Amino acid sequence: MQVITSDRLRDMIAGLKACTAISIETETEPKLLKKGRDTGEPCPYEAIGKIGVMAGLIGVDYSKSVNNQLGREDKNLDFVPHERKWGELMENRMLVRHTNKQGETNYYLQIFVKTADTPIYVWGRTEVQKSEIEEYLPKKSDPKTQDALDKKVVLRDINLNNIRMIRILGEEYIIDNRPSFLDNVMATVEAEREVVIDNREPLPIIEVSNEERSLRNKVEARLSKLIDELSGK
Repeated sequence: MQVITSDRLRDMIAGLKACTAISIETETEPKLLKKGRDTGEPCPYEAIGKIGVMAGLIGVDYSKSVNNQLGREDKNLDFVPHERKWGELMENRMLVRHTNKQGETNYYLQIFVKTADTPIYVWGRTEVQKSEIEEYLPKKSDPKTQDALDKKVVLRDINLNNIRMIRILGEEYIIDNRPSFLDNVMATVEAEREVVIDNREPLPIIEVSNEERSLRNKVEARLSKLIDELSGK
């Protein structure tokens, strides 16, 4: 298993030419409603983390995918996708480049989701059942352009900065954008022009609780299951 940055992941994916199977783990912070839809009670959580695992294909042609599904359902093959409302889909159909109003550019992985497991929600280091927070989560609707389909084609854009693990081309990568110790040292040298490395303080030891270890094992087991299902094992 290798540790790479999201920039390195972007460069790897930008170099791919053919449709490729992947599985990913993502960590996001979903927006919460201030009040419950049913109860009207204030949301008791300031922030909730969401760990998602999914497997699918990158580099697919969206129009062909929808028409293929229409064909499997014995329906007219007349689907034409709308123009993108945001972002620029790059040539290999795997990455979307988007620059926001602040001038910040982010890259998104466009994935045709074939299978996904139930997300895990966490508050701090504690797992929270979805039933406890469901009324504070915004509802999602299916794309209107696929009304003719019984089984929807799920195409998602995943911010590369939200990907924590990816399995691709037989390799597994952990995505970590934190600067290394050497990066920190070089930044300090640039700022102060003088650093005594021999007298540096030791790096802190990060303790992992049994609860965190159990959650990590749970996520890794789901990732393994999804990639096996996708590859037909």
